[in-house]
Amino acid sequence: MSNTGHKNISRYKGKKKGTGLQVCVQWRKEIRRQNFSDSDFDNNPMQTLMAALEWRDEMETEMGKPRTERRILSSLGIYQSTDFYGNASWVAQCSPVPGKTMRKCFSIKKFGEHEACMLAHNERCRMEHKYYEGIFGV
Repeated sequence: MSNTGHKNISRYKGKKKGTGLQVCVQWRKEIRRQNFSDSDFDNNPMQTLMAALEWRDEMETEMGKPRTERRILSSLGIYQSTDFYGNASWVAQCSPVPGKTMRKCFSIKKFGEHEACMLAHNERCRMEHKYYEGIFGV
């Protein structure tokens, strides 16, 4: 299961390899894998993700794998919400201390579905590093 919210893309963190994304595409007994290190993209997770998404889409096309756009949201603290007026947005949420919740919303109308989701994911990663680093080994 993906831990990035994107199909076939998972985040890894290791002492030797550093941090980055691993893409694994499988179709009809054929498997293709590729690692994308954050250090190769100036430690910018957004650029790393964009490169990983591009490679994944190329491999799926090359292998003849049909593309499905269902959302995989295994990332904690990221969800889609609709406000009282019917405006949909992607939300990044975390709890830096017990009893306090912080949220940041990204409008689907303003950014588009994909970009709003990616912005929420990046914001959640930023929140994790800011509030949880050193506590949970994030």
